[in-house]
Amino acid sequence: MQTASVRKIFFRYAFLSVLGMVGLSCYILADTFFIARGVGTEGLTALNLALPAYGVMSGTGLMIGMGAAIRFSILRGRGEGERGNRVFTSALCFSLAFGVLFLLCGLFLARPISYALGADESTVEKTSRYLGTFLCFSPVFMLNNLMQCFIRNDGNPKLAMISVLSGSFLNIALDYVFIFPLGMGMRGAALATGFAPILGVLLSSVHFITRKNSFRPVRALPSFRVFAD
Repeated sequence: MQTASVRKIFFRYAFLSVLGMVGLSCYILADTFFIARGVGTEGLTALNLALPAYGVMSGTGLMIGMGAAIRFSILRGRGEGERGNRVFTSALCFSLAFGVLFLLCGLFLARPISYALGADESTVEKTSRYLGTFLCFSPVFMLNNLMQCFIRNDGNPKLAMISVLSGSFLNIALDYVFIFPLGMGMRGAALATGFAPILGVLLSSVHFITRKNSFRPVRALPSFRVFAD
């Protein structure tokens, strides 16, 4: 009975996580399609040049979120809830700190970063415009990744999946609206990408509103030591 229960829980978590990743892949595909049709080949080139920066930002958020959420789950299993809260608090502070760092890069270094990623004079304007716009949403991207990881490990994988899918579908819808009816080009595509995690964070807040959360921020200085045994 216990083995069957563990197997059922495993496949439930795995299925919902994979479904969320499929939704994420769909919105990246939609970005590519709408930019190719609405902006052209230079826009598509700019998108692909900017994607490594998006990958670094997203990877940083997931690295902090997944690592901290696993540590939180271990501590909760040991009955050390207060230490788990300190892990969440530190992860929240580090996520927002990196988010602000990426935001500043978007505000002041979008053009140099675009050149470093391989842009030339024909693509640097579109690349820097896309890069600079979505990096301005970095804090909310980081927060969204963190919340999804913690909510999933706090026994609510369904809400985490809904958050991912809803953000992806909003991105697809806004891609069309901003690029075609409004004619906003690369900036519109970047805005659509940036608005998606805002919806994700709002939906994640339901976990707190319904009082299903077993983690919360506490008064504690952020520290890397809380992530180690």
